[in-house]
Amino acid sequence: MTVFAYIFLAALLNVFSKAPAVVKVIQHKKRYNNYNPRKQYEETEDIQRAYNAHLNTMEAFPVFATSMIVGHVTNQPESLLHSCGLAFIIARLAYVAAYNLNLSWQRSVIWGLAWLASLVPLAMAGFGLL
Repeated sequence: MTVFAYIFLAALLNVFSKAPAVVKVIQHKKRYNNYNPRKQYEETEDIQRAYNAHLNTMEAFPVFATSMIVGHVTNQPESLLHSCGLAFIIARLAYVAAYNLNLSWQRSVIWGLAWLASLVPLAMAGFGLL
């Protein structure tokens, strides 16, 4: 897989991470309000958690994408970029699951791992470590 495939998968996570929130809204209300969708995410704590996981996934994407592109442009080792890309994707999937399961401290640890995977290529380029 190329660096850009990891960026593409992370972009897909932005879309698919919203699925648990939508499913929970439909289960709670028996329908989805597309006229004012954000309001319905405030109805229960369970729905709010699912939606917050989606928002955090979207917030994490720009740093990850930028870091991977910088790593590619600065000719960092492909093995490093693949490791960081795969770690980020796996950690973000686990993060969404942990958020939806209300595993608070585990979610924080997973968030940190994803953040680290995002920063390594950028730090390596920024500090000229490779």
